[in-house]
Amino acid sequence: MKFIYLLPLALLLGACSDDSMDNEPAKAAGDHVWKQQTDTLDKARGVEDTIMQGVQRRDESINTNN
Repeated sequence: MKFIYLLPLALLLGACSDDSMDNEPAKAAGDHVWKQQTDTLDKARGVEDTIMQGVQRRDESINTNN
């Protein structure tokens, strides 16, 4: 009969235990859910800058040849 009272008490105590040891290690600063996407956007901006510099050099060379 005592088992009926001890089981719910044991379940309640188990549910309130500290799970801090099971947590993942803290993420590095600047790490977030969309980090891969933002990194890809930064790379695309870098490529855009490179292309725009090439266009600017081409336009300057066309203008100096005329």
